[in-house]
Amino acid sequence: MPADATSHSMESPFRSHLGTNYVPSDPEIEEIAAHLAPHAAELARLDALLLELTTQRDRVKDYIDSHKALTSYPRRLPHDLIQEIFLRCLPTRHNAVMSPTEPPLLLGRICSAWRSIAFALPQLWASLHVPLDFTAATEDRKSAAVGWLERSVPLPIRLSIVASRLLGNNLSINEWLLPFSTRWGIVHTLDPHDAGLMDLLEDVNAPRLEEVQVVLADDHLEAEDGEPLLSSPIFRGMGCCRATIVAPTLGAFIPASPFRWDHLARLTLKCSGEESTRTGGLSRDAAYAVLYGCGCLRSIQFQLSSNHPTEWARTSWDKERLSLPLLESMTIVESHWAGAHEDLVSLVENLEMPKLVKFHLPATSMSSSKETFLKYLGTHSPNLSDLRIGFDYAPPTSIVETFQLFPLLTNLWLVYTASPENIWTNSIPSAEELLSTLTSDSPEPNPWPALTELIIEPVLSCEERVWMDFLRGQLKRKTNLRRFELILSEDPPTTLPDIQTFLGDGLDVLIRYIPFFKEEHTAWEGINGDQVE
Repeated sequence: MPADATSHSMESPFRSHLGTNYVPSDPEIEEIAAHLAPHAAELARLDALLLELTTQRDRVKDYIDSHKALTSYPRRLPHDLIQEIFLRCLPTRHNAVMSPTEPPLLLGRICSAWRSIAFALPQLWASLHVPLDFTAATEDRKSAAVGWLERSVPLPIRLSIVASRLLGNNLSINEWLLPFSTRWGIVHTLDPHDAGLMDLLEDVNAPRLEEVQVVLADDHLEAEDGEPLLSSPIFRGMGCCRATIVAPTLGAFIPASPFRWDHLARLTLKCSGEESTRTGGLSRDAAYAVLYGCGCLRSIQFQLSSNHPTEWARTSWDKERLSLPLLESMTIVESHWAGAHEDLVSLVENLEMPKLVKFHLPATSMSSSKETFLKYLGTHSPNLSDLRIGFDYAPPTSIVETFQLFPLLTNLWLVYTASPENIWTNSIPSAEELLSTLTSDSPEPNPWPALTELIIEPVLSCEERVWMDFLRGQLKRKTNLRRFELILSEDPPTTLPDIQTFLGDGLDVLIRYIPFFKEEHTAWEGINGDQVE
């Protein structure tokens, strides 16, 4: 149909009724149908033409794309660069899983060339998450796990094993997992006492094993007889053992009678569950027993809980000095009971730790004896360079002078603490006073000459001008400070402060805003189901 004819025929005799609620009569309906017939034919002709053109276009595009693919940049990437990219694709928070939608299996599904590269790269297959209920369910999955581990030769393997409650699933590791035990490097297990999995692991031959983590949902060991878990062969056979136990009650793992665990070099004891973190930690006596029995410790982390007088029969707690000549790191996590500070101080002040470098204390408010405590620490641990400590209100000059006891201090983490009474009476520890003191333009030498990192939390308020002046002063005096973090207990301002200038001068600055009081409900929020009783 010619264009002018089409244009002419688009002049509808019913134009005045289009877009209205007009109801045509029967003769008019027949007239409309006759009027649209040539238009419908024209539309069909155009659709056929479009289909033909689209087919031609797709054919030409496919021809071009297939040739462009030959010259694409990914095809020309050197193998070592592809390998590095593949390694960066691996998960960082957990071991790799046997899923075709995640690396490394996903990387082998792109093309045959990349599949060959992936399968020939042992580092991609050096970690594996093993949920036994899933892996042991079929022979195909067990075979896939074996193939996975074979591709990791000759590297040590990182394993995370979730035990099954079915004995048969746990026993299946004899067939496909234990044959690789000579290359086990790191093993994390969840509920290994379910259906005897731990019994299978205890006597395994794993000469390259460096780290074992055991997570228990229940206190399975409290009622068990026999050798304590940390005395088992899987720990004793390790050359430089990093052991982690996570359980509701840590005291269940510490024998009441004297013991020697010289095979433990790095020990972490964690409480699981919110309630357990208050009551399930080590008593002061139990902590002393662990330190006494682990003479080769280089690092320890544990939770300190209430000291129950009847819990431990040991009589060696008589303020006898305990020498820990190899200990380099001690971390004591949060303690939540009255008297925590006194127990902590009495424990630490009976320890000789000449090589201690890292010492992290809970945010428990340090009482008036804090200067004496830190003076003891500075005298007996002169190499201390990384310190985290809770502080209640203290004059800033006192804080500065106190930490001058540690001339090698490079990392300082100050946790300001305050009781509810302090909050309501506005007697709040002031970071502004401390930063203002450190910003002084006096010709006095830098009080903390080795300090490279300073973290202060939580602070109810601190004017931007104060911490800005402090940072400018650090740059002006050319101190060694390279990282500063300030955690403010307030809502973020409408306009965030500009810290780019400090970043450009090599000073990493992080200002975090965490409101102390959060409005629970607003006019725009509903009520969650778990909030309704």
